[in-house]
Amino acid sequence: PSVATTNLAVPVIEELRPGRVVIAMDADARTNPSVATAVRAGAHALASQGHAVALASWTAELGKGIDDVIQAGHRDKIELL
Repeated sequence: PSVATTNLAVPVIEELRPGRVVIAMDADARTNPSVATAVRAGAHALASQGHAVALASWTAELGKGIDDVIQAGHRDKIELL
């Protein structure tokens, strides 16, 4: 539900052990320093636990959340970093 609650996903990730974890916060992760810092910290924490991590990124014009971007038909404009 928000970048502040990403720690809730860690037990699920640990149990499922996916091949890659894709972090997809809202588009403001590109422009909001607080969100960007939290995303980087989460990615670093997961990577340090041995998970392959990718960050999904897109411009705000495409939609706020990844669900908005996909629903609008812009899946091909999501960058994985």
